[in-house]
Amino acid sequence: MIRRTATGLIGASLALTAVVTAPATAAGRETAAIKCNDSGEGGRAFYHGPSAGDVYDGKFRQGNPIPGLSEGYVPQGLGAWKNWDGAGHDMMLVSMYMDGYKGRVYGIEAGTSKVFGPVDIRSAHAGGVAVVKGWVFVPGDNNRSMNKYKAADLAAKFKAGGRQTLAPNGPAQKVGGASFLTGYGGVLYTGHFDEDRMYTYAVNGATGRLEKTATYKTPDKTQGVMVTRTHFVYSTSYGRKNPSNIHVVARGKNIDHRSAKCFQAPSMSEGIADYEGTAWLLYESGATGQYPGARNVIKHLHWARTADLPKFTAG
Repeated sequence: MIRRTATGLIGASLALTAVVTAPATAAGRETAAIKCNDSGEGGRAFYHGPSAGDVYDGKFRQGNPIPGLSEGYVPQGLGAWKNWDGAGHDMMLVSMYMDGYKGRVYGIEAGTSKVFGPVDIRSAHAGGVAVVKGWVFVPGDNNRSMNKYKAADLAAKFKAGGRQTLAPNGPAQKVGGASFLTGYGGVLYTGHFDEDRMYTYAVNGATGRLEKTATYKTPDKTQGVMVTRTHFVYSTSYGRKNPSNIHVVARGKNIDHRSAKCFQAPSMSEGIADYEGTAWLLYESGATGQYPGARNVIKHLHWARTADLPKFTAG
């Protein structure tokens, strides 16, 4: 159940630097310039399939069921939303897609684990979701455009109950990449899966307009990003049979910085988000209708203490 405690735990039941073009990686297992810690890979785990390794299994636990799987939707993005209803309640947003259909968003409320939605939105892939300065951002009809929705409008749709539809607030804005995204400190972080880049955008609270401020080099095949006071944390994956990786690097640094290191995770990881000191991780492997035969079939969120993620030995 998603719940709130004094420590921020919600489950047992988020520098201007020049970059250079990253080299292409070989097909198959998602790779990086650094070797990821895979100690203990292949043993028994608390989730389906072989263990990703001792580091992952020692940090993460199973959390809430992922909504939308029974309807054939594929989970993609994860984002925390503080005070979503104006009454002090928080929730975790989950963005999803289905080929040939609109994207959609669900909400899982902290404290009750009540699921709100779905709300259908205009997004071909819904690769990420973030709430920044009263706006909800979700990729548009491609991975280079961003749609915005007034947070108050999405809240109203959730409160109405049942399946709802919400149109974007104005036209999509072109961005450097929109395969994954998160918000932190009033800034939108968004990047492209295929180009190893993440861009930061200042958000105009009145209009939702984005203004680019910085660019960072990211790991190959990034599916999600979480920003903390001290670190960038990336969720990377490629392929149904290959392990994913969790990369950590000092905040404000490119992924080739000396502080970068990584550990293996179960296959097909997606969005990652912080809520009150707990890191939540989403997987798309539970969408077995779209992706049969995954190495690890995971139908629940996984969680770990955010502060613990950088605490491991490099591979």
